[in-house]
Amino acid sequence: MPHRVIKDIFWKSPDGEKMLRDLFSDVRMLAEDIGLMNRTSRRVWKALRIDGRPSRHRGEPAPHAA
Repeated sequence: MPHRVIKDIFWKSPDGEKMLRDLFSDVRMLAEDIGLMNRTSRRVWKALRIDGRPSRHRGEPAPHAA
């Protein structure tokens, strides 16, 4: 699969961006728990478009968008 297609699917489509945000929710929870989330790190997460709500518990299913 060409790199351009993968980039379009995962990084440029709304569904791909949502999938990546959901994928990183456990990592956000860990970063919150150990004190790594601060103003600067939140900006980095947002710039990478993987920001969002942290999980409440490990492996929490992603909420369905209405």
